[in-house]
Amino acid sequence: YSAGPRPLSHSPWGESVVLLFFGLVAVSGSCFLQTGRFSALSLLFGLVPGVHSAAVLLVNNTRDLVQDRAAGRTTLASLLGERRARWLYTGLILLPFALLPLLAMALSQPLVGIAPLVLLPLAVLAIRHFAVRQGRALNLQLKETARLQALLCAVLDFRPQPRDLPALDPKSAQISDPDGAEPGPGRDTGMDPLWVGRREGSSEHTWGLSWVLMVTVGPTGHT
Repeated sequence: YSAGPRPLSHSPWGESVVLLFFGLVAVSGSCFLQTGRFSALSLLFGLVPGVHSAAVLLVNNTRDLVQDRAAGRTTLASLLGERRARWLYTGLILLPFALLPLLAMALSQPLVGIAPLVLLPLAVLAIRHFAVRQGRALNLQLKETARLQALLCAVLDFRPQPRDLPALDPKSAQISDPDGAEPGPGRDTGMDPLWVGRREGSSEHTWGLSWVLMVTVGPTGHT
């Protein structure tokens, strides 16, 4: 981020790269590694943690805007200016809440669109705080944005399921018959591989997004 002849910290592309690698690549890559299949929906889901990761970096660069300009760094915040950077932050924070209902319909999983709405008041509060915070107070904004991102990923990561569900084969995303019959034609679950999970007690935890909580911590360390 800050090393090499053309560091991202000196350019306006930092947020875009964070969106790409801490969102699209992280989620779709996790989906592919765990299911053996590429999912277009996983790319769209990657936008959810990705845009919040970009928002974390945008807050960081808005805080350092004056110093960056003095040092000749052309970050996205210094290019846009403080006022427009704050408007961009608003869009980045709210975008996942607009995307999730559409993805819920695509997956026929209503809770995917409904459950995250419990975090909408926190999102609005973060936007209001960013509109008035200045200087070192933006360090609190970094924590608040990262916390919102982590909570949103946590809400998406856990979905209780009935105890009597048949087991899922993560490699084929097909239902395995309890009597040991091999999966065959007509036995596909109809589920997107993003949601292939593992059984644990009486619940099934989705793991297409599970490691995003670890991956998305990265951008909070930028200075």
